[in-house]
Amino acid sequence: MEYCSMSDPPCQGDLDQRICQVSWGEAGAFCETLGGELITFKNATHYAEVVTHLKEAQLTSDFWIGGRYPNESLGWSWIDDSPMQLGTPYWAVRHTGDCLTRNVTYPELGETREANAGECYNYVQAPRNYLQGRCVSITYNHYYYMSDEDCLSKRSPLCVLTETAGTYGIGGVGVGGGGVAQLSLP
Repeated sequence: MEYCSMSDPPCQGDLDQRICQVSWGEAGAFCETLGGELITFKNATHYAEVVTHLKEAQLTSDFWIGGRYPNESLGWSWIDDSPMQLGTPYWAVRHTGDCLTRNVTYPELGETREANAGECYNYVQAPRNYLQGRCVSITYNHYYYMSDEDCLSKRSPLCVLTETAGTYGIGGVGVGGGGVAQLSLP
């Protein structure tokens, strides 16, 4: 069964027929047509297993996952509205031209101080205080760490099939057939 051919929307350009590039909303709809949803990570081990699989498969695509920033009150959350953990080990680090200091808070002293005598840092960890985007992607450029991206940019969907718990499809192709990339996790 062929899920995506060059002549069918949303595939465009000279892309692998199994991995189409779509917006975040289209990626979620694509996964749903396969009986699944965009992948969400239960914990750091689950996340690491998926990233290891992507690296071992030598994939160089960027993927949409099931995280987003719907509004201020929910903040960064998964598609089931559960909160996303921010910071390390999940989120990418980005270079900035700005000289930024970092603060360390000492609750037992009730004070906040500049770290390392106010040293200048040129990196920030996604997601930024001022959003780059409201949807979450894992990108080859960032070694598959999460980053906040424009929801209308084009990436491949990374789907989890809800009928077959534990099988993860790359670009919605974890459903069997020739040339299918699958990862079965406990």
